[in-house]
Amino acid sequence: MLLVAGLGMVTIVPLFTFPGAEPDPAVREFMLIWYPGAVFLVVPIVANAAIRAGGDTRFPAMMMVAPMVFACILQGAEEE
Repeated sequence: MLLVAGLGMVTIVPLFTFPGAEPDPAVREFMLIWYPGAVFLVVPIVANAAIRAGGDTRFPAMMMVAPMVFACILQGAEEE
């Protein structure tokens, strides 16, 4: 994923102007944040799948539920 993110960061302008779009500095700024951030999205998904493939289904399920519960608690605290 680091390789894909690095390759994406190097090819932002050609990739986004290829379909005929005009170069936009906002696209470059956004993608320079998005590509490295995608690493933090993909790594947990792959790790979760690897744990499930090893036969443990409870731990990955809890790892998916715990952040949701935490977000709900934070959302409730924000509304008060």
